[in-house]
Amino acid sequence: MVRGYSVIACHLPPAEEQDLRQKVLKEREAAAPPEEDRDILLNIPEELNMSEAAGPVETTAVDELEVGPCKESLRDQLAEGQGITVFYQSCWGRTYAHCCSHQEKGWTPLPGVPLECSPCHAFLDSENWLVLCLPYARSLEFVMNDGERGWDKAPGGKNYKVMTPGVFLLTHGHLDPVALPPQEPTGLAAEAMDGSRVRLLWEPPALGDGEAPVKSYRVYRNGRVIGTTETAKCQYEDINLFAFTDYEYSVSALNRQEVAGPLSDAVNVKTKLPGLPSAPRNLRANTRKEDGRLVVQLEWEPPADCGGAPVASYEIIRDGTVIDIFDAARLCSFP
Repeated sequence: MVRGYSVIACHLPPAEEQDLRQKVLKEREAAAPPEEDRDILLNIPEELNMSEAAGPVETTAVDELEVGPCKESLRDQLAEGQGITVFYQSCWGRTYAHCCSHQEKGWTPLPGVPLECSPCHAFLDSENWLVLCLPYARSLEFVMNDGERGWDKAPGGKNYKVMTPGVFLLTHGHLDPVALPPQEPTGLAAEAMDGSRVRLLWEPPALGDGEAPVKSYRVYRNGRVIGTTETAKCQYEDINLFAFTDYEYSVSALNRQEVAGPLSDAVNVKTKLPGLPSAPRNLRANTRKEDGRLVVQLEWEPPADCGGAPVASYEIIRDGTVIDIFDAARLCSFP
């Protein structure tokens, strides 16, 4: 709330404030030295009693630790230009910021201000991103905690400090200003290679002023994150899909802070006929003795790519000869 304030200097309180005026006169009489003329204030005409007003001056009466909403768009949050926002990735069930905006105002009662699940597309709630949004704060000193014995402090056991308004990212003990997120990739195209694989290709986003270079890309299938590219190369292959199925894809660019830009336009693709599954993974063999005979125990993991249809059975081959067909098993023994 915006308030306007003015200040007027008075020799004595206004005449309508008689009780206060008499109190002031008595206090002056008790404190004044004997040689002072104690009636001087009484002899000042009312029209000369009050000065002109200083001001008015406007100020906003706010609680600097009042929590406000965070925007879904990081660009919109950065454009606010006021207050302090901190994004924090937490593995705790609940996370709090024990903080103060000014030393003379003191610290919050423990455990502090609770962080909220991030609604921002650049810091996904599904990846345990939380946010502390204080729209009226101009500076902040804080430490994160779980409300019990878990604390996250700055290196050396110190407190984290923010001296100017802005949007900040707290990761691995470092508190850094958040850079502008990348823009959206363009020209996304999807091609069904067979019944279980889809190849994605796209063009990199334009690099605008104040934006950090793109480090990698995040890939979404049917609105959910399915992977991240290892480099800034604009391609991705999605595997282990089902045949004759419609899928929707989109991508977003990530900068070196792992900050994601907006999603590209979505594309749709339908997979083709089922194909061969890939080989079972991580085949292991262990030998042991049971009832006086040797037994070989085999273990393996399912194929990385089902070929577009469920894997219902496995052929067990010994020395080039099929000795058994095992249905949907991952642990088996053979004499």
